Amino acid sequence: MSDKNVYALFAAARKARDEGNVDEARTLYKRVITEYPAQPEAGVSRIELEAITGEQIEVDASGVPMYFAVTPFKLVVMFICTFGIYEMYWFYKNWVLIKERENSNIMPFWRTFFSPIFCYFLFKRVQASALDLSIQREISPGLLTAGWIVVTLLMGSPDAFWLLGYIAVLFLLPVQALVNDINSVAAPNHDKNERFSGWNISSIVVGGLLFLLVLSGTLLAPKPPS
Repeated sequence: MSDKNVYALFAAARKARDEGNVDEARTLYKRVITEYPAQPEAGVSRIELEAITGEQIEVDASGVPMYFAVTPFKLVVMFICTFGIYEMYWFYKNWVLIKERENSNIMPFWRTFFSPIFCYFLFKRVQASALDLSIQREISPGLLTAGWIVVTLLMGSPDAFWLLGYIAVLFLLPVQALVNDINSVAAPNHDKNERFSGWNISSIVVGGLLFLLVLSGTLLAPKPPS
């Protein structure tokens, strides 16, 4: 494939992405990666692709990530031990970073407060960023959103069914895995947020004990007479 054809294909992929045609954009990006023979054993990287297309990769030397960085393990632990509060913090930090990066007038607090409405748009933004960086990991924003909303609503269920609400974090893990890939490319020097801070540990101790108390109360509570 000539440099000219690579550029045309890459431009078509970016146009499809900007117009919201995610499937078409993904297909075009994959064609560029698989058909350009610069790295036949691994596929062309984003940096090499931009070297031949004239596009510039935006690498943040300051170490500021594009999206909220956290390891999947820490996300799960903090979600459980804070009764889902850390999940709201997760949404809020992502929207803050988007607002700062895009210099937009969005309101992170309200987008977090109405997460069932706006989570799809966050997931779709993450997917678009991955496509823009030629990252091959994929997510399904629609399915992840639907699953997250349905399971989150179970937290208000009676008896032990509320425990099913904690499955909600599983729908965030694919998004976070993709976010971590994006941050590694766009901001190689960013803090990966692997360690547990003082307030993290305090939340784990206090929240973990409360969770165990609530769990034992739910499972050991006497059943009403029939």
